[in-house]
Amino acid sequence: MPEVQTHPQPVTTSSKGSPAPKSGKPNHMWRRAIISVVCGALVIFFAMNVFMALARLKSAPPREDPPPVVLKVETFETERTPVRRFLPGFGTVQPDTQVTISAEVSGRITEKSHLEVGVEVKGPTVETLPDGRSHRTQGDVLVQIDNQVYQERVAQTEAQLRVSHARVNRLVQEKQLSEELLALQERQLALIRGELERARELLSRGAGSQATVDQEELDFARQNETVKRLRNTIDLISPQIEELSAQSSAQESELSLARQDLEKATVRAGISGIISEVHVEQGQYVRAGDPIVELTSTDRVEVPIGLPLEDAIVLGKMLSQGQRAEARLATRETDLLNPARPSWSGYISRINPQADEKTRTVQVFVEVDNREQATPLKPGVFVYARIDGGNLDTEQGLLIPREAINGETVFVVNSERSTSDDTPLTVSPRKIRILQKLQSFALVDGEISPGDQIVTSNLDILSAGSLLEVRQVRTLQDETARLRIPYLEFPNSQAAAAEESGQN
Repeated sequence: MPEVQTHPQPVTTSSKGSPAPKSGKPNHMWRRAIISVVCGALVIFFAMNVFMALARLKSAPPREDPPPVVLKVETFETERTPVRRFLPGFGTVQPDTQVTISAEVSGRITEKSHLEVGVEVKGPTVETLPDGRSHRTQGDVLVQIDNQVYQERVAQTEAQLRVSHARVNRLVQEKQLSEELLALQERQLALIRGELERARELLSRGAGSQATVDQEELDFARQNETVKRLRNTIDLISPQIEELSAQSSAQESELSLARQDLEKATVRAGISGIISEVHVEQGQYVRAGDPIVELTSTDRVEVPIGLPLEDAIVLGKMLSQGQRAEARLATRETDLLNPARPSWSGYISRINPQADEKTRTVQVFVEVDNREQATPLKPGVFVYARIDGGNLDTEQGLLIPREAINGETVFVVNSERSTSDDTPLTVSPRKIRILQKLQSFALVDGEISPGDQIVTSNLDILSAGSLLEVRQVRTLQDETARLRIPYLEFPNSQAAAAEESGQN
């Protein structure tokens, strides 16, 4: 095979020894890239023009108007009917009277009588006897404080008082004797004065003697001195009697105090009630003021209940008008309307004039007389209350659900309707003014009247002229029947129900 001779081509190098680049290929590659981009853009441009021309040749499809939106809503039919409202609340039962019996004297407890928690004790009582006189019975004895010191103090004061009385009696007798003796001496002085005057008269006539006159004057002076001494003695006895009388009065006061201390050593129940706490034991030394027992009266209890200011104002008006706001209490809220369950009856006795700044409520106090209850209501029990708030003045406005109120507007179903029954109802907004809020209801007036149907659902998408389909129409009785614990009652319906039950 013939050999192919190759001739090596000389390689040019740069001055540094590396091969020199070729000069024609890079420019050719750039030209090809630019031509490709321009051709692609032209193709896209022509394609868009073709599609737009085809789209203009196509006709638009026929359109139909959508059916009108008809909202399915619920409505409330307004009516003006007598309504009696009830105010709900809750609270903890507190004793109407709770006292702490404390020691009034110091000493060691020597005896105690059934001093245990839960024991019932009797307080002092006053009874009227058939003859019209009153008879007072002391309370039960709780503890006996050692009274030996107080007995000795009474005996000592009595002895001092007897001594003072004896001194007064002696001075009174001395004064009486001195006054009798003074009367005798004054009569004797009068006789001596007469003798002296006769002696002087005889001397003036010359029939008497000077010695006789001098003797009579001396006797008169002696007798006059005796009378003066007796008078001074009587005058000194009177202040002594007054001093001893004042001393006797002070001793009588001391004796009265000593007897009171002796009586206070026997600690008795001040009120009728039940022992709720015991602070001492037998043999313990107590000082005046130390607590002994705590008594709780269960005859009357009260329940403080916090109510909003508006409800408290309603009850305040009732009390000021002489009306009695009755209340019903139960340990469970559902038992308030169940006659078969235990409950208690009471009435509002007073209202706190100051509101609680923490709860923003006003406390009203329900008083319960346990003597009139089948089962006494114990202090410390948590109860629910249903307070009679009186008749609501529905002549001022209409009761509607608060859920139907949108700001200051309600939507009322228009009563005008086309002759065709298939035509939907329309709605229009009405302005109202809220007079009073009653939990889920509100008493309002404004551009509504009895018999209007107020929309209670879909309020967020309603507007003037919206088309409606009423699914359900509720009344005030229907709304109250939905409440778990009704706080609105209708006297007419109650009377009818009572009449029907009587006939049955």
